[in-house]
Amino acid sequence: MTCTSDTSAARPTSAARPTSAARPWPADAPQGATAHPVVAVPRDADLATLSPAVRAAFDAAVDRVERGGATVRRVDLTPFLAAGRLLYDGGLVAERAWSYGEFLAEHPGSADPSVAAIAAAARAVVGTQVVADQQRLVTLTREGRALLRGTDALLVPTAPRHPTFAEVAADPIGVNSVLGTFTNFVNLMDLAAVAVPAGRVEDEGLFGVSFVVPRFHDQVAADLAARFLGEGQTAPPLGAPGVDVAVFGAHLRGEPLNGQLDALGGRYLRDVATAPTFRMLLVEGAVDRPAVVRRESGAAIPGELWRLSPAALARLLTSIAAPLALGPVELSDGSTVVGFTGAPTGAEPDITHLGGWRAYRASTAAPA
Repeated sequence: MTCTSDTSAARPTSAARPTSAARPWPADAPQGATAHPVVAVPRDADLATLSPAVRAAFDAAVDRVERGGATVRRVDLTPFLAAGRLLYDGGLVAERAWSYGEFLAEHPGSADPSVAAIAAAARAVVGTQVVADQQRLVTLTREGRALLRGTDALLVPTAPRHPTFAEVAADPIGVNSVLGTFTNFVNLMDLAAVAVPAGRVEDEGLFGVSFVVPRFHDQVAADLAARFLGEGQTAPPLGAPGVDVAVFGAHLRGEPLNGQLDALGGRYLRDVATAPTFRMLLVEGAVDRPAVVRRESGAAIPGELWRLSPAALARLLTSIAAPLALGPVELSDGSTVVGFTGAPTGAEPDITHLGGWRAYRASTAAPA
């Protein structure tokens, strides 16, 4: 997560202010990034303050994202940049006085001078300015969400430049504001971000980019960041609530209905097989699908295990037509998960002997 750091020098105290900002994961938090995401990037005008070398490094990062299978869309960054300026230049800075101003008043030598100066100035902000900027932030956030509608993430430079120690010492607050040009808005607009290295820039040093996503889409940002770092890289699950779902046919990777799981924010976990007490029946239709049903005599049916959010599972359930259904399926390891099963009519052909859905599809494919 991207966050501000102007309270880092203040020491913890047992009289810390309580906060109600913590929230549990929602039931619709996606479990992963889609296979072909849409990634927003700033317009040329929004990147005008970057040096030619830094701009070239960012353009290379955009190309890298496209080569990884993403579609890039240019967006107007104006509301995001305006929101970021509210962090230091508006009434929202009063939060600093609320959070640690009293502590610094009692312990004036316990913070970096810049942090102390921010807190002192924040105590002078009037309530009407706070409310005005809170409302301004609501408007900017609404405008920003509208601009990002239909995208999976926003790609931005993590920092526009690397200042010298002398520059920071001369104007610490101003320099920090510049460094946060493309990230200060993240927390203010209730977004999340993952920063990743993206090479080096001559005369600047290391360069990085950040994948910015809607709140609770942390897993999407982590997955996109992992893909950016290299082929085969994967991000670990971050803990959003999910339900494991076993699929055995048209929802397998590479099959016609797999896009449904992708669009629902599903996450492929691993290949699995049923316990050897199931049979696979063919349900014919516009898209042929299998029903995996328990029988006294059966076989281990190969499939895949995916994880969906509870809300995504509910949406998937509404898309399933009889005789298919979701129900308990025992796997070869003895665990029981939700899986594609059904209530056959008796007219469905038994294709168990073919050894799974992909084997069935291969058996029916036209000769090359």
